[in-house]
Amino acid sequence: MDFYWIDANGNSTQLGQTNTSKIKAYSGLGFASLDFWLQPLAFEHQQAWLGFQYRPRLVQLGIWDVQASATAAETRRQTLYTALNADLGEGTLKVILDNGNDRRLACRVAAGPDFASEDRPAWGKGQFYILRLIARDPFLYDPSQKSGSDSFNGATPVDIACTNSGHVTSYPTITIAGAVTNPKLELVGENEDITLTYALTAGHEIVIDCTPGTKTITYDPEGANLNFAQYASKASVLFGLRSGSNTVRLTATSGTGLCTVAYYARFLGI
Repeated sequence: MDFYWIDANGNSTQLGQTNTSKIKAYSGLGFASLDFWLQPLAFEHQQAWLGFQYRPRLVQLGIWDVQASATAAETRRQTLYTALNADLGEGTLKVILDNGNDRRLACRVAAGPDFASEDRPAWGKGQFYILRLIARDPFLYDPSQKSGSDSFNGATPVDIACTNSGHVTSYPTITIAGAVTNPKLELVGENEDITLTYALTAGHEIVIDCTPGTKTITYDPEGANLNFAQYASKASVLFGLRSGSNTVRLTATSGTGLCTVAYYARFLGI
């Protein structure tokens, strides 16, 4: 497999599988770890099941680096210092699997290379070092965005098929282009919908980001946030697409604006 680090500015640095640098070992890229919520039951020798949560993912890469000279080794170290600088913020680990599939993990540097002298054999120019990363969202994703789209047809239901090929729920970004009045998007079979009381005019669009920690409804081209409490029904849920087949149903009071549901497949591990 090939490993790359992409910093917050989009600059890519290959971490292994080159003539001078090899990934000798890795961990933390398998099944994501779990925490469980249990509640003791009075007078019973058991506990009530409340649920579970995936933990932040910790990834460790062991890298063996052999440069042609001491000067080249110093250049490589400076390259890694620049690329892995935590001040840049959250970056992305890119992994090219043996079958050619691309997987990404949004993460931060938890511990950079130490370049310790004891990990540098006296008989050669080699250097072994460890890189540790932490991901608040533990799921890897396919960077090839998937999408489905269709146009509203007033009160007549229109269905958009969305197939989530990942292991877990994917949270879509939904774009509604005007003109459409009072759009409603229903996740069929899940009793979840987004219902807006709003007249969107031609040439404008509403963007709904369902990502946990974001969950925004913005009005473009100005990019201003719509007041969720003012325009969305109290029962509205910024839903996620379950693993497998999903149907997003469109209805409105009137209008024919195009609706696009864009999402990424997310995976428990490689």
